[in-house]
Amino acid sequence: MAVAVHGTTTANVVTTVTIDVGGFGGFVVVNRDQTGEIWVRYDGVNPVALADDSFVVLGARQFDVRRKGNIQVRLLSTVARAYSVEAS
Repeated sequence: MAVAVHGTTTANVVTTVTIDVGGFGGFVVVNRDQTGEIWVRYDGVNPVALADDSFVVLGARQFDVRRKGNIQVRLLSTVARAYSVEAS
């Protein structure tokens, strides 16, 4: 499984990325466009813009997790945005 995944979201469609955080303890989501918002969840639920429990990424954001192995990171944006998700 990958420890770094790069791509582009599709407007108003949830993008799911699976990343291996084994040995790292967390991951970083980078909004490579450095503009707008990418909404994130990693608990198996789809993110919703401006909703409780959805995290916003404006530039880059670190997420610490207390487990090892694969994690599904779900991303949402209202317009296409370039992203990177990397184990950290």
